[in-house]
Amino acid sequence: MIYKNLTELQPHPKNDYYFDTTEDATFRLLKDDIESSGKIRNPILITANNIIISGHQRYRAYQELG
Repeated sequence: MIYKNLTELQPHPKNDYYFDTTEDATFRLLKDDIESSGKIRNPILITANNIIISGHQRYRAYQELG
């Protein structure tokens, strides 16, 4: 596993085309879990060029939490 700074990551350009942005209680639970544990339980998967291929909501949650 390689650790990257969130500022190095870029959302996949087609993510919004295929997936809706979660805005409901599920997203709030994700944020609460990250906030209480201080980490993401499942890693964000990225390409060699730091493009997110799985974990866009986790990425967004971390951004919103600062």
